[in-house]
Amino acid sequence: MRTHNIKFSLWLNEKEYIKLEKLAKTTGFKKAPLIRNLIMGCEVKPHPPEELPKLLRELSAIGNNVNQIARVANSTGEINYQGLNEIQTLLKNIWGNLKGW
Repeated sequence: MRTHNIKFSLWLNEKEYIKLEKLAKTTGFKKAPLIRNLIMGCEVKPHPPEELPKLLRELSAIGNNVNQIARVANSTGEINYQGLNEIQTLLKNIWGNLKGW
């Protein structure tokens, strides 16, 4: 059964239509649901980028490395510089990916 039973037509100029298309593409909504959400005052956010899961895995790896380095430093009083260099490399990769957005 149809939940929306009132049809409404709308004329847009080219600039407005291009903006609607761009907003629909960035949010992942089709045009009609997007307009409904905007009318109802819902905040529409951009669709998360495809690279997000990879970045989250890298952040998790960095967290694990920091914990291992801290554990060794606390028990021996020495710091694993190889692990610190690996963390720096991972952080540079993440920042490089984030700058592309």
